[in-house]
Amino acid sequence: MLHGFRKLELPPALEILGTPEDVIGLSVLYMRIYFLGMPFFMLYNYGAAILRAVGDTKRPLLFLIISGVTNAALNVVLVVCVHLDVAGVAIATVISQLISSVLVLSCLMRSESSYRLHLAKLKIRGDYLKQIFQVGIPAGIQSTVINLSNALLQSSVNSFGATAMAGYTAANNILSFMYVSVNSVTQACMSFTSQNYSAGKFKRMDRVLGDCLIFTVITAGVMGTFAYAFGPQVLGVYTEEEEVIRYGMEILSITTIPYFLCGIMDLFPGSLRGMGHSGVPMILSVLGTVGTRLIWIFGVFPQHRSLYVLFISYPASWFITIVMQVLCFYFVRKKVWAAKVSEKNRKI
Repeated sequence: MLHGFRKLELPPALEILGTPEDVIGLSVLYMRIYFLGMPFFMLYNYGAAILRAVGDTKRPLLFLIISGVTNAALNVVLVVCVHLDVAGVAIATVISQLISSVLVLSCLMRSESSYRLHLAKLKIRGDYLKQIFQVGIPAGIQSTVINLSNALLQSSVNSFGATAMAGYTAANNILSFMYVSVNSVTQACMSFTSQNYSAGKFKRMDRVLGDCLIFTVITAGVMGTFAYAFGPQVLGVYTEEEEVIRYGMEILSITTIPYFLCGIMDLFPGSLRGMGHSGVPMILSVLGTVGTRLIWIFGVFPQHRSLYVLFISYPASWFITIVMQVLCFYFVRKKVWAAKVSEKNRKI
């Protein structure tokens, strides 16, 4: 299926997003190469989720660090030394994703525990597949819809021209590093919540969420402050053009400092998924994130056209979604505790 997507005619889709004609060719080249790495990306996520579920959070992080360092090194080699430009960046991404997937799968295949991967014994279990779909499909829909809203935001950025696009791409790379950090906390929260939920240790679930909230605020706060304070220098790694750096800083100035909100926004749905509740958090995330950004893009942005105003939609959508998710968490948690008390009373 992914191979079929890669074969699609991408230029029409890029034109719909308002991509300037002078960069459409490079964008198509990058995306077609990038799609080659999607299966490896999915395999890594699959293997890392299994390791985290059994309490092993160190090795997925180690594999991700190895992949990230490899990606950065290959970017320098392929772009600066070999002069492959956009193709070099895409190839570096694919190779790094391949490495992370090989590492995590080899780890699973060499394990002596119950979760050891036996390729010859792979088969579909209907009962397990149903449970996976119940949690996975809502999360997948949420991710897809949010990415569609980001595509609309990308089209708004494209309207400022190729220089603004370059600034957005550079700034987005920095934000991606920050997201990996806060998302790893979310994954840990979901894994540990699931373990304690299965064991009936509900008080520890609250402690897990509290610790993850503190860690997210500290991590995102430190990284956001660093990214804002040294933004021009970090952006300078990607480009030497002052105008591109100016556009990049315009985006970072509104997204980096409040980035802890993004982490908090994901923590509450992550905790709920650990309890087996995925549908309602998905709906609220779509309404809060996508709804706010659409209203902002089509309502506020046309009246005040600047990247700064456009990207205010990020912290605004994070805050609104947090309010909705906290209320959802409160009611679901109350329901879970009530079910526990009822079960104890029946045993008595």
